[in-house]
Amino acid sequence: MRTDNDFPLPLDGVRYREHLDAAELKAIGALAARCRRADGIDHPLHDEPECSAILQYAAGELIGVATLQHGAPIEACILVDPKMRRRDIGRRLYAAVLLECQQRGSGLLLTVNDQSASGREFAAAVGAGYEFSEYRMELVEAPRQSTWPVNIDIRDVGVADAATFAEISAAAFGEPRAVTRIEAGIRAGRHRYYLGLLDGAAIACIRVNMDDGPIYVTSFAVRPEHQGRGYGRQILTRVVRTLASEDRPIMIEVATNNQNALHLYRSCGFQIRVAFAYYRARP
Repeated sequence: MRTDNDFPLPLDGVRYREHLDAAELKAIGALAARCRRADGIDHPLHDEPECSAILQYAAGELIGVATLQHGAPIEACILVDPKMRRRDIGRRLYAAVLLECQQRGSGLLLTVNDQSASGREFAAAVGAGYEFSEYRMELVEAPRQSTWPVNIDIRDVGVADAATFAEISAAAFGEPRAVTRIEAGIRAGRHRYYLGLLDGAAIACIRVNMDDGPIYVTSFAVRPEHQGRGYGRQILTRVVRTLASEDRPIMIEVATNNQNALHLYRSCGFQIRVAFAYYRARP
């Protein structure tokens, strides 16, 4: 009788996809679900159309994936089907990710669930060193309606606003953002992009991932010169109160050492659910 380790499918070539189509996103979601059942934990995949991925197939079935979130450095999460592990498929995907990073002149961060012993072992095996961790937080109670001394105008972002969105994000996080990828995300229409305006000038940005399943609040940033004045709290409160009517889990992520953001998110009704670790690939 054949065991899982005798999975007989021949490996196809590794395929790089600059953008993911609906069928690929569905296959990645199914693979992630298999891994979640086997491991009992969530994995920090970047499974959005504007993200890239390296796909490993066997006889037409997706059995491994490395999702890439482009930035400086690139963030990658690698998953392998539980039935196909310990066959160097993860290393094969990792090598392909490294090649992509080299071609782009970018560094690489591997993202791993902090509870994943196999993920930590893989990072150590490929020589990646621990860099930092982030919490994934979930909304447990919608923030109360408030009155604000200064009202921030929150409006939808169009393609023409992509450069402004990227510039605010880069100023707040100290990392460049690819305008073309933000444009692609806006055109895809699967997420909501907003700018926060003070007296007509854009001072903040925020994106809401509206895919099936949990809603993710991401790319939340306020220009440094406008931080500490309650504008971020106002924007987050108003956006989250609107999202609460969707009756779906609402998530947000934050660096574990970012005490100011942690305090803000907790005050807006979020609680920590899981931590993800980031490991920097060594040249």
